[in-house]
Amino acid sequence: MPIGILTDNLMVVLGGFAGSILGARLSEKTKLNMNQLFAFISMAIGISLIVKVSALGAMALSLVGGFIIGNALKLEQHVNSFFSRLSIKLTKKSAPSAQYMAMFSTLLVLCCCSGTGWFGSINEGLTGDSSTILCKAILDFFTVAIFATVLGRFTALIAIPQAVIFLTLFACAKIIMPLVSVTMMQDFSAVGGVISLIIGFRILKLVEVEVINILPALLLVFPISQFWQWMLLHL
Repeated sequence: MPIGILTDNLMVVLGGFAGSILGARLSEKTKLNMNQLFAFISMAIGISLIVKVSALGAMALSLVGGFIIGNALKLEQHVNSFFSRLSIKLTKKSAPSAQYMAMFSTLLVLCCCSGTGWFGSINEGLTGDSSTILCKAILDFFTVAIFATVLGRFTALIAIPQAVIFLTLFACAKIIMPLVSVTMMQDFSAVGGVISLIIGFRILKLVEVEVINILPALLLVFPISQFWQWMLLHL
């Protein structure tokens, strides 16, 4: 039973509603300060993950390759378009602004594509230990709540793709984990760290990188890391 994953999904939903209620009572200055604070937290998380890298070359190749694939497929455009249409249907309002969707896609990445979430889901599926994903659930509650003060309760919908991704990893854990080495996980964490760092800069509006377009790097890093280690051993 994926107790940790279901708890995380619940915390995302509760965070979305709690933040939307709280947001109505906060001043614009307070909301701005909270966003800036979260940007620095995201950047700090990114730096802490990047230092775990095993092979800088593998990390760099994964990021470049992932961005090329994501950009060619226009992943962020398709994701934003889907949730924009969903927002119109559910709220009966006009399409959200580009800035709104940029913040929403940033939150989507944080909740659904973090190294902690992926590892925690696999670990719970393999060993039954839900401690990692439960820790993430606490962080996700506050993360979603902070964003929901600006984005509203629509953020609670992020629990849906999060559940799909995490439950898939949970179900496939016994197949995936034996194929993943410590080195591969270190490089995976580093790629996730770079994405978190970019998210921080994006929240501060210092860069306009489409974060979702980089996400294929999280899958590419496993074979690239493995090949990189093989190459170092045979050169």
